[in-house]
Amino acid sequence: MGLVLLTAPAREPVTGTELLDHVRELDTSQAGYLGDLGIAAREQVERDTGQALITQSWIFTLDAFPGCDIIPLPRPPLQSVTSIQYLDTNGVLTTWDAANYVVDTTPVFGRISRAYGIAWPVTYAVPTAVTITFKAGFGDDPEDVPVSLRHAIKLLVAQWYEFRE
Repeated sequence: MGLVLLTAPAREPVTGTELLDHVRELDTSQAGYLGDLGIAAREQVERDTGQALITQSWIFTLDAFPGCDIIPLPRPPLQSVTSIQYLDTNGVLTTWDAANYVVDTTPVFGRISRAYGIAWPVTYAVPTAVTITFKAGFGDDPEDVPVSLRHAIKLLVAQWYEFRE
């Protein structure tokens, strides 16, 4: 299994202005540095929680389809599945029709299951034969991210800013 970020968030959950206010910095020339710290803090919170905060696209690879009915997807909350591709038994990259599977975004970890009466395709026996592209995150806007996670970013930035030496 593998997980690769395809498209990073277009926005950050905490703005540079919010970070300037939080660290009580009046010198706006520090906004760029604080913005970089904000990105690093978001990435840290995402690693620590295993979640995607702002909408982002990911590629999840498997060596084959599972022997069970469900494929849980990492980096919740799941927004949507863009595509499922696999190498067929001849080694040809094939996109699996969306009518063949069901996407469930309601549980903590989003999941994909086979549609009723449909079997998982047989894949070519090579590593990463299955590629699932999906979108995850609480939403596109900072306000979509839970306040507790936004505050965690602010606390990390404040600590890193104060103790940067």
